[in-house]
Amino acid sequence: MFVESSFPRQKGDVGRLVTRPTIPTRNCFTFWYHMDGSTMGRLNLYLKSHEREAEVLIWRLTGSHGNAWKRGQIPILQRYLYQVQISRDLTLSN
Repeated sequence: MFVESSFPRQKGDVGRLVTRPTIPTRNCFTFWYHMDGSTMGRLNLYLKSHEREAEVLIWRLTGSHGNAWKRGQIPILQRYLYQVQISRDLTLSN
């Protein structure tokens, strides 16, 4: 998923990626991110279990983190089907 953070993006713009329902056979969600510049906003990961409707924030990163790809790893401790939602929202002014 790529979400541009500079012009013409505006504060409040959101990009989302949702995984398909996953059987809890692994205990780690691994992903790569690149957040460089003054207009980054924040990157959020939510966990949605099929046993309940609410999404739970499990990881958040805000602002610039250099001009490099970085790996994130989040432990997932679920006994039921679940989905991970990755969202990027522009919270900073351009």
